[in-house]
Amino acid sequence: ELFRPGRMSAFVPMNAPLCALMLMANGPKQVVLTQWLNQTYNSVNNYVNRAGATVDWSALLQSYGLAVTSACGISLAASSVISAVPALQVLGPFVPYLAVVAAGSANMTFTRMEEWNGAGVTVVDETGRELGMSKKAGQMGVAQTVLTRGVILPIAPMVMPILGMKLLKPFMINKPVAVVTELCLITGCIAGMLPVALSILPQKMEINVSDLEPEFQGLKDANGNPVTKAYANKGL
Repeated sequence: ELFRPGRMSAFVPMNAPLCALMLMANGPKQVVLTQWLNQTYNSVNNYVNRAGATVDWSALLQSYGLAVTSACGISLAASSVISAVPALQVLGPFVPYLAVVAAGSANMTFTRMEEWNGAGVTVVDETGRELGMSKKAGQMGVAQTVLTRGVILPIAPMVMPILGMKLLKPFMINKPVAVVTELCLITGCIAGMLPVALSILPQKMEINVSDLEPEFQGLKDANGNPVTKAYANKGL
């Protein structure tokens, strides 16, 4: 049974408070704490929703350390630069987004290293007959997942609430109202953007056999016809 907090069905309730904390973080200690919490959850989610059957635990721990370090480093460095250069202060609210994209992409890439730099992922023909394990198919799956979940998905919950709060500023009569409003905006953005991001590229990849390794070239199906298309699970 899959670890429930890591399932995609838990993505919205797990991410909404994390996004809110990252956007409201004030000071180095809060930045480090919120980025650490976010990347810890990302590691769990990436592990549960990987395409490969196995995972190298050493690589998983390395990816976790790299993601946390990069997220904290990018956030702190960007905040320092913005503080030192007043003209860049307009970019301040977008620092968490840049940190999440960079660290989340690294986290996903290294958590699923076995797929693109190890055994690869299982490749099948259109009938479901297993053709073998392919690193190239694994590389395609991880790259597509990084694009949709690592870059596209965070845009809504990390950027749109900032713009929304600026528009709603006249109605924010006190801090509790502002916090609740921002949390609602974040939750709505994640809930609306998650199915969009996951559906941009199908989970079942269709791959030209010519794009795979030499051992997949010249294969024939049960009827003796050349196999020109292969299929693989890219993960979520």
